[in-house]
Amino acid sequence: MKYLLNVFIAHPNQEQFVESLAMEISQLTKINGVKYYYGPQAAVYTFETKTSFENVKSFFDAILGDLSITHILVPIKTDKMSYWLEKEHEKHLFGTDICKTNQEYSEEEQKQLQDQLFLNSEMDEEENEIEKIIRNNEKKSKNVPTLDDLLDKINQNGISSLTKTEKELLNQYSK
Repeated sequence: MKYLLNVFIAHPNQEQFVESLAMEISQLTKINGVKYYYGPQAAVYTFETKTSFENVKSFFDAILGDLSITHILVPIKTDKMSYWLEKEHEKHLFGTDICKTNQEYSEEEQKQLQDQLFLNSEMDEEENEIEKIIRNNEKKSKNVPTLDDLLDKINQNGISSLTKTEKELLNQYSK
């Protein structure tokens, strides 16, 4: 069975800790070895073993749980998971090639969104940058309803069913 182990720890020597844990995990497996990816506060490992789940769980309870190191161990089936990783990390950890490159936002827009979401959460008085980017993107991808579309909607559901934007558009059409 294939497993995914997430370990949440910021060790003073993160690289050494991650490699040391990979060596420990390798005791469980001879199949394809242990693959991992890590950052300053977490590490993700994938490995395959014929050892039962109960024994794998006991192994990690002993080496991580007893030290109060936060971790999550789950059997994995990539066709029953949702994930997105950069191509090289996806290929390395899962051996798959299913993560799609983001086509919805440009790299610059992605960076702006990330900055807004994770680095600068203060709201602009009128509207924040995320809303502006998303709105601009929606304008690009949405079809503007025709006058006939709006009149059909009114006929079916009444004028109160129109959104503010649709009412403004109807007003523009009437000019």
